Amino acid sequence: CDDGGSGVGDNECVHRLIDEDKVVALVATTALDYVGASRVSAAGVPDIGGQPIGAAYDTYPHLYGIYGSLAPREGTPGWGGKLYGGTEVYRYFKRVQGARTAAVISYNQSASAAYARLVTRGLKAEGYQVVTEQVDFALPNFRAAAADLKDQGADLVFDALDTHGNAQLCKAMDDVGAKV
Repeated sequence: CDDGGSGVGDNECVHRLIDEDKVVALVATTALDYVGASRVSAAGVPDIGGQPIGAAYDTYPHLYGIYGSLAPREGTPGWGGKLYGGTEVYRYFKRVQGARTAAVISYNQSASAAYARLVTRGLKAEGYQVVTEQVDFALPNFRAAAADLKDQGADLVFDALDTHGNAQLCKAMDDVGAKV
């Protein structure tokens, strides 16, 4: 079911799949606005191997993202509603690989932008110069973002994109000769 990247579409897909088609599981879900997550969880339908973009996989039981989660998943994200984002990965790249400038790419979509802000805060806490790029969700110009991160000397790139967007960003980086 294609939700069209919208919360309304996601809710319609969840209704169709859970209530009408009576699916027994969802596998490899990617939803930009997973508004139906609470309905999936309440129905006891496991969502396995999803690509988390928002906080749903850290919020609801029965949702198991591709990366796993130690969060209690009791209806609010994080622990007691507080989100934590460790910076140890950023510290590793700085200390061991010598990275100093990091780019963070996101869509102009709320969950993507929120995650990008979290990553940016973590990178700045570790002393990175951060280049932020936001591309339009409907008409993304990954080539312009790639050219800018190349021009600004990014050593490292983090993104808050879906799988297709990530592939398009990588292609654009190759096209403009951006090496990280």
